[in-house]
Amino acid sequence: MKTRKMIIKDSDTIDATLVKKDGTFVASMYDSHFDSIGQVIAEIQRRNRGRFGSIVRIYNKSRDLYQSYTLNGRIEL
Repeated sequence: MKTRKMIIKDSDTIDATLVKKDGTFVASMYDSHFDSIGQVIAEIQRRNRGRFGSIVRIYNKSRDLYQSYTLNGRIEL
């Protein structure tokens, strides 16, 4: 897996995981037809309402890219 600027297109397969700050797993999602990072973050939050997490780890399987984001869309280092 490479870490570089995340690119998401409609045909890409996305694997997203929502975790707490300490790394505790909250929820996951495997889907496609997203056009942006914001759409992925919003969808995993919508599907898992009532569960609280702070970091979304997104893996674009089609492009072999991985990146972690905060819930407001900023890159998590």
